[in-house]
Amino acid sequence: MYSKVKNLVEYIGLADELPMLDNPASFKQFCLHETTCLPESKPSILQLVKVVSDIAILDTRVVRTPKAVSLEGQKLTGFKLMLEGLLKQKIEYVGDTPAQEVHAVHCNIPFSTFIILPENFKPNTAVKAAGYLEDISSCVFEKRIIIQNAILLAVADLY
Repeated sequence: MYSKVKNLVEYIGLADELPMLDNPASFKQFCLHETTCLPESKPSILQLVKVVSDIAILDTRVVRTPKAVSLEGQKLTGFKLMLEGLLKQKIEYVGDTPAQEVHAVHCNIPFSTFIILPENFKPNTAVKAAGYLEDISSCVFEKRIIIQNAILLAVADLY
């Protein structure tokens, strides 16, 4: 994991390198958008300081699909991996109080997606899923609301 600083906010938990994907690879890139409201017990936000992120894959399962091509051009191969997970975050910020203390709020952003498996996939093949955080940004929308955007890469390895 590596970190970067954007607009005075440090982001920790980004993938320091992404997997080398074989051709054809089973992967999916997707975006998460979330709005986080501070609980009443926390002071309003003066400035974001740090966002620490981690991806947890909670559940995977292989499901059968038709073998077809959609009108949009997506090719279904007969199997896909359903994936459920969480983007876990700890957001540190300076409170809008005279003392300007640093506070933290924790949030878990759930996600669900699927990865189309290769045409030669066999039903008893072991599949391992991994998630990578490619990029993230957070900003204060209002004094008690944080808007977050993340780009994730989900990869399915076959064994």
